[in-house]
Amino acid sequence: MLNATAGAAVIVTRDRYTNDRFSVEYPSGWRVITSPTGAPPSVIFAAPGNCALIEVSSTPLAQPPASSSCDQTDIQTTRRAVTLGAQQIAVAGSAPADGWAEFLTTLDLVAASIKVGT
Repeated sequence: MLNATAGAAVIVTRDRYTNDRFSVEYPSGWRVITSPTGAPPSVIFAAPGNCALIEVSSTPLAQPPASSSCDQTDIQTTRRAVTLGAQQIAVAGSAPADGWAEFLTTLDLVAASIKVGT
């Protein structure tokens, strides 16, 4: 038997994640990791291979996400803030230095797609 988990509802479609604070498009083929029950609304998008990560959060992020399953040693990180009306949405990412420029393009597209939630 399946039971509902207490917590804020999220909607994940083929290319968009939505919670009650924001919605955001994510890259094709990337995995969606939702925030734990009771935590502020956030989401992590993981690239195939799990080395590149993008986190989008309704609260400030202490540090960019880091992959524990990536064998790359030269990982770079970045942060952005997106203003939606009165709220700030934090965007942070990490990826191997090899391919960093392509990753930044992807992160900027994700950040530009953020809209007010439901």
